[in-house]
Amino acid sequence: MLFVPKSRRRTPIPCRHIPLNNEGSTLDSMYRLDSSQEIEATLRQWLIKTIAKVETLEDADKTPANVQDEPNSKA
Repeated sequence: MLFVPKSRRRTPIPCRHIPLNNEGSTLDSMYRLDSSQEIEATLRQWLIKTIAKVETLEDADKTPANVQDEPNSKA
């Protein structure tokens, strides 16, 4: 739900309203206007970019400044 705009979170299928590109295309709009190949390509690119962002955030959380010393660590 974090990716769904707040104004669309109460719709029957909220995930269809996630903006997938800079133009603001969503699955909802693409189902009406685009081919299945275009939808798949756009969704694939969004997933790749989103996964990369999440992995970057996870890596940032694991930096030494953010990692607490473990009780048995030899520091």
